[in-house]
Amino acid sequence: MEKPLGAVVIDGRAATLRTSSPPGAPRQRIVLGLQATEAKSNEITAIPLLLKHLDLQGALVTTDAMGTRTDIARANRDGGGEYCMALKKNWTAVHAVVEQLFSEPPDDVVFETVKTVDLTGGRIETCRHTVCYKVDRVTSDRHYPGEPVFPDLAMIGRETVQNLAVNKPVSSSGP
Repeated sequence: MEKPLGAVVIDGRAATLRTSSPPGAPRQRIVLGLQATEAKSNEITAIPLLLKHLDLQGALVTTDAMGTRTDIARANRDGGGEYCMALKKNWTAVHAVVEQLFSEPPDDVVFETVKTVDLTGGRIETCRHTVCYKVDRVTSDRHYPGEPVFPDLAMIGRETVQNLAVNKPVSSSGP
């Protein structure tokens, strides 16, 4: 039986694979495939073609904001994979709905938040990862009322990052 892909990261230049590794073991990065684009084109047209060549059963496919498109989400789901996509302000209406969901949540919405704190590069980085499983507010009226913007959307998440500089103690060499 073949091992599922794990996480497939699409970054516009290559699809890479990160396999689950034991704690302390280095992460593996393997180029799974490259897809040529037409002249005056970009990765938006290449990603669905690339996904057709991968067995996505059980895989989590992530993309940057350029790859956040409903047809790419559908290609993931059609191939048996899950997806995680970055939502930016170029999705004006959807971004506004998501911002309102997190800033002015209705009474029936529950959030789950995980906070991590790391000391990296002379600063304290605090990340808050918040998810909401009530996704019915992120809909559209494009083809029929209430049509989901993204197929089989399971949750909406938000990450906030705060960085604080670490003050180094001043050492004195004199009396």
